[in-house]
Amino acid sequence: MDLKNRLINQYGLSISAAIDVITAVKALDKYDMLPTAIKDNMQVICDQFNVGFDFSQRRGKLFLFGIVTSYQTTYLYPEDRLADSQKLLKNNKKTFRLSPGGKNIFEVIKGL
Repeated sequence: MDLKNRLINQYGLSISAAIDVITAVKALDKYDMLPTAIKDNMQVICDQFNVGFDFSQRRGKLFLFGIVTSYQTTYLYPEDRLADSQKLLKNNKKTFRLSPGGKNIFEVIKGL
């Protein structure tokens, strides 16, 4: 199952929400360079679909690597850049979560 279908079927996201998430995942460490509308939409997706997003930070750059609910978590990575994603995650310095109702404020995650 491809990522878009997994986001739709397992997490109940709409097609447009899934496309925004995939765009953010493909950006890897260039997440901050995405259009503001996509970054702002991440909080809307959290609130509307009751999911959270896990981000990692390395050298001041964020990248999206996971989607979570109260009962499941999925590691997100671009299909063609798995090695790059794993390298960034392995060398991360901080991990954050964007949660439903979080008002675009990232929480620091411990234990990831």
